[in-house]
Amino acid sequence: MSAHDTDVLIVGAGPVGLTLAIELARAGVPHRLIDRAAEPSPLSRAAGIHSRTLQLLERSGVIEPFLDEGLEVRRGEIAMDGTPRASFDLSELDERFPFIIDLPQARTEALLADHLAGLGGRIERGVALVGLFADADGVDVQLQRDGDEAAEAVRCRWVIGCDGGHSTVRTLAPTQLHGSFKGERVLLVDAECEWDVDWPVLRMSLNRHGLAGSFPFTGRRARFFAQLGDLELADDPTLDDAQRTLADLLSP
Repeated sequence: MSAHDTDVLIVGAGPVGLTLAIELARAGVPHRLIDRAAEPSPLSRAAGIHSRTLQLLERSGVIEPFLDEGLEVRRGEIAMDGTPRASFDLSELDERFPFIIDLPQARTEALLADHLAGLGGRIERGVALVGLFADADGVDVQLQRDGDEAAEAVRCRWVIGCDGGHSTVRTLAPTQLHGSFKGERVLLVDAECEWDVDWPVLRMSLNRHGLAGSFPFTGRRARFFAQLGDLELADDPTLDDAQRTLADLLSP
C-alpha cells in the first residue's frame, strides 16, 4: 500500500471547505485545506444562514460569534407585483434557532477560519490544484503555489472539491455536472438604507420577470436582488439605474 502525505485534501476555503476542515480537525483526521485565491473575498455573496445550519455550527462549537455578529431575521413578507399577499413568522417554528442569521459571507468565512485556527488548522492560500490522478488506493495530485515554478506532488486518500460552480476538482476528476445555463441575469445591490418599513424583515416580490426582494444586514445595510428577465440593464449599472430598476420591480 502506498504511503499518503495526508488523509484528506480539501480544495476551496469557502464556507463548505472551512466547515469540513473544522470537522476533520475536531476528529483528529490529517488534512490540508487549499485555496487558489491569495486573499479571502471581501464580497457578501451568500448571506442567509438557516436554522439547520445554525444547529450544525452549534455542534461544531462555533455558534456564538455568529449569533453575536449576525442579524436575526424572524419575519418575512411575500408580494405579487409589489402588493403584499402573504407573510410568515419563523418564531412560530418549534426549532432550536427559529430565525435566519443574515451575515455577509466574508464574515462567515472569517469566523470559520478563526475557529479552525483555534483547532490548529490553517488555510494554504495561493495554492491551486493543477493535476489529479486517482487509483484504487488514493489520489495523486499536483499543487501549484503562487510564485513557485515547480508543482508540489502530494499523495492523499481523498480529494474533496469545495471549489464552487466552476470546480477544478470536477474538471480534473473528470465528472459531469448535468444541467444547462439559461442565460439568467440577476441584479445584486448591497447598500446602506433609510427604511420607512418594519425592520428587520425579509421581503420577496414575484413579478413578470421573476423574483425580486431584499433582506437586511446589521447596521441598516441590506441586500437587494432582482431577476431581470428581458429588462435592459448594463452589466455594470449606475446607482441611479439600479435604484430605478429595483423600484419598478418592488413597488406596487
